[in-house]
Amino acid sequence: MLHSSAIKGERTHCIRQIMLPHTCGTRTDTSRINSSWVAKKYEDEIRSDPSMCVTALMDAVLRDHGVEISKHMAYRAKNRALESVVGDEDAQFTRIKDYLQIVIDKDPGSRCHVTTVQPIPQKNISEVFNSYILKFRDKPIRTMIDSIRTKIMVRYATKREGVETVQWEITPTFAERLEWEKKNSRWWQDARAKKGLWQVTNMGRTYEVNLDERKCGCFKWDLTGIPCKTCCTCNHQCQRIPRGLC
Repeated sequence: MLHSSAIKGERTHCIRQIMLPHTCGTRTDTSRINSSWVAKKYEDEIRSDPSMCVTALMDAVLRDHGVEISKHMAYRAKNRALESVVGDEDAQFTRIKDYLQIVIDKDPGSRCHVTTVQPIPQKNISEVFNSYILKFRDKPIRTMIDSIRTKIMVRYATKREGVETVQWEITPTFAERLEWEKKNSRWWQDARAKKGLWQVTNMGRTYEVNLDERKCGCFKWDLTGIPCKTCCTCNHQCQRIPRGLC
């Protein structure tokens, strides 16, 4: 770069300033960026992958901008970006407490109180639900609840659309369970007592099956609405009996 000015009364110029190509080596460290700048630049990447590690963020800054940042700066930048993406945990709990205080002020008899969020016991449906919301459980409370609400809303909408278009007589889940019960019914021996009433035995266990009332001595048919293996045994035998006598 060169700066010059014309000399009055002449056709020449006087060089005022000249900057020749620099010969210093390339440096990757600089003090002109901070964690706020890094957080703003990489907010979208962290939004897509909240679990992005600090070293990956450091590599991205070096690759994209030719600048090395410290691990401490990368850590602060990631936390700043996460606050923008998922919200501030302390602030959200404060708002929850403020809301509860309003409820208590309006209804002094209310027993509302803030308690620590405890993990749901890992058993049966709770275990399934925990795995379903696993990626949201470490988020601040309002962000976590809103994320779970959105996921469940989309799931319910998808299920409703599916139910409207299917041609099932029964759902696939119940059909699969019924096939399992039918498969295991072959180990039971049946004896017909009278029309609609059977006795079914296996390994010393004996149950009464009432096909007319849809009841079984094991109570599985009563509880689930799905014929159990003992009922399937009787239904199979009914196919060999003239209609109206079973």
